[in-house]
Amino acid sequence: MLRWAKRWRVTRRAVLRGLSLSTRFLIVAGFTVAVASLLLGLLITRFLEAGIVDGVARTASSSIEAVIYPSIEDLSFDRDLTADEIRRLDGFFALRREANSTRLLQFELRRLSGELVYKADGGLIDEMDVNVGELIDRAALHAAVRDVRLESSGPFPAYNLSVLRIIAPLTRPEETTPFVVATMYFSARALRDIEDRNARYVWVAVALIGAGVVLALFANVSRTSRLISAQRRLLAKNAADWRRLAGENKRLHLASEQLRLDASSANESLLVRVGSDIHDGPVQVLALLVLKLSDTDIPAAELDEFTDLAQDAMEELRNISAGLVLPELSTLSLVETLRLAVVRHERSFGTAVTTAIGALPDGVSMALRTCAYRVVQEGLNNGFRHGNKGSQSLEAAQIDGKLELSISNQNRHGAASALSSSADRIGLLGMRLRVEALGGNMSVELGEMTFLRVSIPMGSPVSPGTKAR
Repeated sequence: MLRWAKRWRVTRRAVLRGLSLSTRFLIVAGFTVAVASLLLGLLITRFLEAGIVDGVARTASSSIEAVIYPSIEDLSFDRDLTADEIRRLDGFFALRREANSTRLLQFELRRLSGELVYKADGGLIDEMDVNVGELIDRAALHAAVRDVRLESSGPFPAYNLSVLRIIAPLTRPEETTPFVVATMYFSARALRDIEDRNARYVWVAVALIGAGVVLALFANVSRTSRLISAQRRLLAKNAADWRRLAGENKRLHLASEQLRLDASSANESLLVRVGSDIHDGPVQVLALLVLKLSDTDIPAAELDEFTDLAQDAMEELRNISAGLVLPELSTLSLVETLRLAVVRHERSFGTAVTTAIGALPDGVSMALRTCAYRVVQEGLNNGFRHGNKGSQSLEAAQIDGKLELSISNQNRHGAASALSSSADRIGLLGMRLRVEALGGNMSVELGEMTFLRVSIPMGSPVSPGTKAR
């Protein structure tokens, strides 16, 4: 049973899913209106039948009163009726058993005590199931269609007959207290015909109204469904356009990132070329000058002075070219890259740098290692020029998937001269561009202590031709 119920639910959902919104609404609205129309029709026919029965009962009661008043001389039922009174009543209640007759089938008159005074017998056997005393107290009329038993007559057997039974407490003219109770049995066939005809009218009217309501609702919902379908198609088109634009935006973003990486790589290549040109140009010229000065007849004192100046200039140029030429970082980890920048700075400037490098991952991109090397190199160089010797420090750690670098030094002349030269400002601008090219950010805090703070995502993209270890 549960399997069939589950199968029915699945089948119903599959069928409904394949229908349009207006069709589904038509089914639901049709079922709802049909149930409502059925209940309304039953209620109306019930009230209509009750109204017809009550109207016939009141009419019959008035007719019986009109028959009794001229038939009984003093309307006194505290005595037996005379033969003449009975004959007059029998004349009025001549019964016929015609199939389509709506006339009276049986009539009874009883005193308030229940004693039978007069009966026009039609052979009907009825078991009284109504509290007549309560009807007398309320002077109320009772009418109902019910089946009673008809006595057998000759060769015809007894059978049940549908009749309209009316129990009416009768009153004298200009009085309100009942003095006798009349029980009347009318044929219910014509009454049934009237009720059936009126019920057909009611059901036709209810069906037409219900169909009109369903059609009006369906027309409205169909129009709304078409509007929703149009809006759904528009939304689908807009969603497709949005996905296409999002894809193009993503491609443009990746292209922009790649261009920044390419610019950074090109910048490194330019620096290497400049370093090579300095090493192969001015440094070689100065070396030749030193050799020629050593072969001339210039006095020894002046020759030594020229030679010292030339060697100082050559050493300075060598240091510059060494700083521009990027060391081989492809085989180094991120920690080794940072330590190499610190060692080269200490060897070049003869100073010590306090270093605190935490646990850093090895598998980072070449672009990230190059950027970290240049930032530490430039930051330590600036700190050496403006800070006190022995006050430089480097801290490196991984926090929330980002490389956090902090380079600090104590200023020699206070915060005012920390960025005194245009070369320093150009160097900071170059560092900021390198960091932002990898999606990071850089900040400088000036004071008695200068802090250069850099934050770079560890997941920075790898530029073409480079491999992360």
